Amino acid sequence: MPDFMPDDVYSKLFDFYLAELAGSLGRVLKTDCWNEAKALPAPGGVLPLLDGWPLLAIDNDPAIVAEARTRVRDGVVFGVGDIRALAFPKWSFDTILDLSTLDHIPWPDVPAALGEYWRALRPRGRLYLGVWCAEDVLDEPIDGLSLRQYTFPEQELLAAVAAAGFTTRHKHVYWTGREKRFVRLNLRKRGHA
Repeated sequence: MPDFMPDDVYSKLFDFYLAELAGSLGRVLKTDCWNEAKALPAPGGVLPLLDGWPLLAIDNDPAIVAEARTRVRDGVVFGVGDIRALAFPKWSFDTILDLSTLDHIPWPDVPAALGEYWRALRPRGRLYLGVWCAEDVLDEPIDGLSLRQYTFPEQELLAAVAAAGFTTRHKHVYWTGREKRFVRLNLRKRGHA
């Protein structure tokens, strides 16, 4: 059976994200709409908690995007998109929130997604990345859906993050299970290209 954190622990995770996100966020991209569609951790998911910032949210599942639209306040722009090929010009965002999206794509696709994050962020932009880590790559189904949960070797992930042009400002292991852990990374874009 896959080793995932309990629902009550998962809901409290967003308190940590909100504490990290205090201050100026600028223009924000959230890279999935699962929380908003499923009303986790609260009605409307994460986005209503960021009220006041220009918010865009994408997901590669049109049904999830449609459901999120019905639950979230006006002012959030939703769209269908893939983190491996973002449909935004370079320097579009000050902040990207990937609160466990990267770990739904296979490990060989991770560098492309990180490269897209770097391209879409403005100089010195921030990437908040939540990801499952373990000793080896794991590939697990989620609740019998076609959605996959990948778990990446932490040192290889950190090397890929650095190679993509990010500096790790803060790393926090939020939850540890039998064979994996959930890691939160606060990253800053290096360079100006």
